[in-house]
Amino acid sequence: METPERKPTHSEIISQLELLIDDLQDKLVHHAYFRLGNKADAEDVVQDVMITLWNKRNEISRLLNIEAYAMQSVKNVVKGFRRKIATTRLSGPGMI
Repeated sequence: METPERKPTHSEIISQLELLIDDLQDKLVHHAYFRLGNKADAEDVVQDVMITLWNKRNEISRLLNIEAYAMQSVKNVVKGFRRKIATTRLSGPGMI
């Protein structure tokens, strides 16, 4: 008879998420930099994603592929970042 698989405790999940975020950070910055071409902007995007991941840690712990979720989050934040920049440029001085 097989023993039932033990579910990780909340603190174990949080520890695993912290390690995963640490491991992913450089990869996410590279991904954002590839899309933006500016390292400071890429780091800002990743920081926003990391904060979101941390704030949603209880929900995220149930995901099967957190890395894919984080990469897609970076892609989405980059899109929003670009949209914000485009809007700012269009509504700048001299524009109606």
